[in-house]
Amino acid sequence: MDMNSKYDLTNDAMQIIVWAGDARQLIMTALEKIAQHQFSKTRSLLDEAESLLNNAHKIQSRYMSLEASGTHIPYSVLFNHAQDSLMITMSELNMAKKMSIIMKSEVKNHE
Repeated sequence: MDMNSKYDLTNDAMQIIVWAGDARQLIMTALEKIAQHQFSKTRSLLDEAESLLNNAHKIQSRYMSLEASGTHIPYSVLFNHAQDSLMITMSELNMAKKMSIIMKSEVKNHE
C-alpha cells in the first residue's frame, strides 16, 4: 500500500472509533430507556446504534478482504484499537437487545 492508503487506514480507523463511540452513547441511553420501560424509544436508539456499527463494520471488512486477498496492510495500533472498540460495542448492542426483550417480557407478565 502507498502512503495515501496508509493515511486512509488512519482516517478509517478514526471513523470506526467515532462511529463505535457514538453507537455506545446511543446504547447507554437505550439502557436507561429500558429501565424506564420506554421500549419504543429503546428500539429507535438501538436501531440507530446498529446503523452506525454497520457502517464501521463495512470499513473493517474492506481491510479484512484486502488482507485476505494478499494485500499487505501495515500494522496500526490505532486500527487495532478501532477494531477492539467496534467489537466491544457490537457485543454491548447484542446484550442491550436481549435486555430489552427480557424486560419487555417481564413488564408484560406483570401487567
